[in-house]
Amino acid sequence: MVTIEKQVSLAAPPEKVFAPLTDPAAYPRWIADVQSVRTDGPFQAGSRFEEVTRIGGKDKASAGSVIAVESPRRLA
Repeated sequence: MVTIEKQVSLAAPPEKVFAPLTDPAAYPRWIADVQSVRTDGPFQAGSRFEEVTRIGGKDKASAGSVIAVESPRRLA
């Protein structure tokens, strides 16, 4: 299993920043290498997803799951 962690500081209210994180359909609009994300809806604990990312000019499919959502501070 691979775990990816990322921490970023933004000058915006947490609620405004957190909303797009739980909308996987929006990921390709704001994450350059994400081609698509398939899931049943907004992320919540237990959600599973499939993501296609372009790396080195090739598409790579991966699957994952959401283990925790603590709005507006944490998505794991």
